[in-house]
Amino acid sequence: MKAASLRKTEFDGKEMTNYEASQVQRRLEREIRRQKNRSVIAVSAGDDEMRREAQMKINQLTGKYKDLSDKFGLKTKAERMQVSDYRPVKIITPIQKGVKPESRPFESVKKLHKHFLKHGSDFGFFDDNDENMRLYEKLALEFANKEKKDTIDEFFNKNGFFFRYDSSTNDFLTMKPNGIIETYFKPKDGLKYWEKQKEI
Repeated sequence: MKAASLRKTEFDGKEMTNYEASQVQRRLEREIRRQKNRSVIAVSAGDDEMRREAQMKINQLTGKYKDLSDKFGLKTKAERMQVSDYRPVKIITPIQKGVKPESRPFESVKKLHKHFLKHGSDFGFFDDNDENMRLYEKLALEFANKEKKDTIDEFFNKNGFFFRYDSSTNDFLTMKPNGIIETYFKPKDGLKYWEKQKEI
């Protein structure tokens, strides 16, 4: 039990234990609450720009909070982030403007494992273990963040999902509108598969 609690997992570029992750979770809860208070103050002051800025930060922090909680199996505590009189405001995010969102890990360990079992062998991972699964996810994030070059093509579909393909390596990736990686693999039909995605 003690060894399991000391085992470290990578998140947001850092290795941390479950206890350390729970401390990050507490800090995120406090910061989300602080930004909600800013939003309430902005409404009272009639400051729409400040309200939108606070809401953007709330959206980003909430996404990170969910990712962290899912990855480490931590219980979320919505009551710790509640602020009286706070009302969310809809924000037009960069993805809606055709700008690639900041990439984020798979939505949960369960989804990561599912895609790893299906596509891990495309990248030389044949053993089903945590280390290989995390390396697969790391490769996906690196590809999502890779600087665009001549062999890389990308587009957004009508639902705001981001698609990327590198014809030189046959790497294919999709991300949700919020930047969460949806899938990462090497299609059997290569470029033909990619062209078909653009027609859908």
